[in-house]
Amino acid sequence: MSTPSYSWRFWSGLLASEHREAIGIALWEFLWCIDRTTEEEGGIGKVLGGKEVTATEIGEELGVSSRTCRTNLNRLDDHGYIRLIKGRYGFRIEVPKSKKWPFP
Repeated sequence: MSTPSYSWRFWSGLLASEHREAIGIALWEFLWCIDRTTEEEGGIGKVLGGKEVTATEIGEELGVSSRTCRTNLNRLDDHGYIRLIKGRYGFRIEVPKSKKWPFP
């Protein structure tokens, strides 16, 4: 099934070598998190408005195993790009400094 496509912006600072080294292959999960950020509160992006998700759900969308997805999410969490907050059935994801809004 094809996912609708649309354009969105990201900050070019993400292309700096220190981010490339820290994020590595987890870039796809990071971009997924930014894309799914639906609101910001105090500079913290809330993925899907704070709804719980699982690595299986994200992995299915990205075409990777839940184990690979979870490894990549943990990498992003370890480096401070996202915060994984354990929930009852999965986890909520926050993106510090998501910078998705506001744009001029």
